[in-house]
Amino acid sequence: MEPMRGIIGRLTEYLSGLGVQNSAPKSFGLSGRLSRPSEKADTSKIIEAIILLDDLDKELNNSAKRVGQLYNHHFPELANVVSDSILYAKVVKLMGNRTNAATLDFSEVLPNEIETHLKAAAVMSMRSELNELDFNNIQGLCDQVLSLSESRVPLYDDLKIKMNTIAPNLTALVGDLVGARLIAKAGGLLNLAKKSGRTIQILGAEKASLRARKTKCAGPKHGFIFNASLIGEATSPKVKGRMARSLGAKIALAVRCDALGDTQDNNTMGLESGAKLEARLSSLEATELAVSAETQNPISGCRSRKSKNARWRKKKAERNKVEKLERA
Repeated sequence: MEPMRGIIGRLTEYLSGLGVQNSAPKSFGLSGRLSRPSEKADTSKIIEAIILLDDLDKELNNSAKRVGQLYNHHFPELANVVSDSILYAKVVKLMGNRTNAATLDFSEVLPNEIETHLKAAAVMSMRSELNELDFNNIQGLCDQVLSLSESRVPLYDDLKIKMNTIAPNLTALVGDLVGARLIAKAGGLLNLAKKSGRTIQILGAEKASLRARKTKCAGPKHGFIFNASLIGEATSPKVKGRMARSLGAKIALAVRCDALGDTQDNNTMGLESGAKLEARLSSLEATELAVSAETQNPISGCRSRKSKNARWRKKKAERNKVEKLERA
């Protein structure tokens, strides 16, 4: 970049007949490129971290699912007592055979109430027994689940620190995981800043968008931002679609502020946008509740239909009078 600056600065000396007015646009473009921040940090680390985290979660879910499938033949009631996959693996590793539940202490893993339910369910259970080889396989899968969960913690903490440093407004608006997925899908923070709010809204739902174009149906209303808390708090699909449109527009502004703004580690805009979106969500929910209450009340519905019919008859009578006067 420095040699280009020197060449353009002395371009009038090297080329005869080239005035200052001709080289001014090139100097202005070069100064814009130099002053514009390329990236506040290397977003490739964020992309690699979120891809690795998604792969880790996929492996963790597969291993936990396999543990549940194998141990379900021996103690199926445990899945109803312990719903968390990590706690499930810890309990299975500690207990082994369900007959050992009565003599073991689960206070380091489970609360007292759940421990009581677990021991009662182990006494009442009458499913098939497993041999030693099956228990060894289940113990190995439990170790794999616990090791994956432990390795996930520092990776997620590192991703959270990077997101709060590089894109604080985006993180304050949609969270670190959703923001990292948006950056990874766009290929960088600057590429995400170049996209419109509508594009960001459906980012991650490309297959559904292509299917909607082929079948000529309604397109998707949200992609990765469906996992944001503002979308999850909405109750009806109609409100979710409206909130997704508003959230996409706010994300576009927040990303541009993070990518091109001068202030660093400042999430004021993201917090203000989140507060405005929460107020809009509450107003949309109140309007939706009022509309649903009006439609569910048959008396008010009949009255509204009668008033509409009366107004329509009155307008029709006025039009007929005007037509008669025009004919006369």
